[in-house]
Amino acid sequence: MKTDDFFVTASWGLLELLADEMAAFGIEVTGRASAGLWVRTDMAGARGICLWSRLASRVTLHLHQAPADSADTVRRAARAIPWEAWLRPEMTFRVRFQGTHGDILSPRFGAQCVKDGLMERVRSQGGAEPVMTPDQPDLPIQARLRHGQLELGLDMAGASLHQRGYRSEAGEAPLRETLAAGLLYRAGWPEVAKAGGDLADSFCGSGTILVEAAMMATDTAPGLFRGFAFEGWPGAVTEGWPAQRAEADERRKQGLADSRSRFRGTDMDGRVVAAAWRNIERAGFSDRIHVEKCDVAEWRMPEKARTGLILTNPPYGNRLESRERAAELFRILGERLRSEAVGWRFGLLLSESELGHQLGLRSRRQYRFYNGSLETTLLLFDIRESEFRQPEQSLEELRTGIPEPAIHNEERAAMLANRLRKNRRHLRRRINQAPDESHCLYDADIPEYAVRITQTGKQLTVTEYAPPASVPEKAARQRLAEVLAVAPDVLGIDPGAVSYEYVRR
Repeated sequence: MKTDDFFVTASWGLLELLADEMAAFGIEVTGRASAGLWVRTDMAGARGICLWSRLASRVTLHLHQAPADSADTVRRAARAIPWEAWLRPEMTFRVRFQGTHGDILSPRFGAQCVKDGLMERVRSQGGAEPVMTPDQPDLPIQARLRHGQLELGLDMAGASLHQRGYRSEAGEAPLRETLAAGLLYRAGWPEVAKAGGDLADSFCGSGTILVEAAMMATDTAPGLFRGFAFEGWPGAVTEGWPAQRAEADERRKQGLADSRSRFRGTDMDGRVVAAAWRNIERAGFSDRIHVEKCDVAEWRMPEKARTGLILTNPPYGNRLESRERAAELFRILGERLRSEAVGWRFGLLLSESELGHQLGLRSRRQYRFYNGSLETTLLLFDIRESEFRQPEQSLEELRTGIPEPAIHNEERAAMLANRLRKNRRHLRRRINQAPDESHCLYDADIPEYAVRITQTGKQLTVTEYAPPASVPEKAARQRLAEVLAVAPDVLGIDPGAVSYEYVRR
């Protein structure tokens, strides 16, 4: 059977999982790039990726590669492809061009050059010129120019594969379906589902995690509810496709009968809960996924729930609300988890991983992903008493950015105290002569404490200099806490009369 080369793309953070998925499909991976994997398979295998991959974004059939650094070389490369084998007169096409090189100074110009070459080829074969359209083309053409090499191919799916077909409504911080699947894989959901465990999402939004989890548990193909560009192509591309879809239908029916997992989602926004219900109904899971409006402070695990996985993507921390409010919500969520979900696994996706410390749980593993352009971190936890801990920062510290006074290193703090006493002795006469003027008692004298300390009467001002990138945020926070504890004590100033400033030097 004839095989071809295909380029399968995926979001950053999903490539390792995608490689595992290709291996499970029995598809050979022949190369890796930053944006995806090169694989070699037949048309049935490529269609199977479109239908069954939970992680891939696009599947591109490789047609041609040639050196290119000018409009003429791009046109010649496009003209060399037998487009008449793919395009019927009534079909439309679109060119998506990536990259620049030489005289190709913009993707738009590159796309025009590919179009010109395609039209020249069609005219040379005596065919009618096809129509170029920006929306839903019959033949989506992919062109990539990198390091002087032009790669031309056909996008098998058309619309990105994360568009499953069930979600027409989303919340304010929508999670891509492919990323939701990646989170579920990293959190161990396939094993939990196989054992009959349940899944919960305490910030379910429009229900993406819940639906993706139900698809996995019931062996539902993620592409079952959508169409693909290749379905309208001529030739042998679609030979055997009806049988592949029929097999996917049968596997879903069997999976629905076999799965014992149940799914529960809650969210504080009734509007997105209503949207989640509609998405769930479109996916055909309204009999096993339940969602409802619920404040996180009232969140409880159903009595009959089977121990499994809690996985959530809260909007808080993605700058939809203040950091203080996010920290408060995570404190409350952590209390509910420790009370209601001992024995469960827990996964939390955040754009600010520091907020995870507010849960009062020790993370066992972390993974980084991108949700669109937003960098995120998946924190994984086992909810058991041995992993409980006190949050590192108080809510007041998160609100103000100022740590509570505390000594974390006695020897280091003693060095600061001795330096302050010494500097105070040298300045005592000047301070006594002009008590209402400002006197600098310390200015980064010790490398560990990058602050300036100024006394004005009975007031003390601590000005923190931005620490270098080599100093971790936690270390800088602890050192500032020591300054705030030592300085008023040594200088005889009321701690309530200490003010804080932050500057960049």
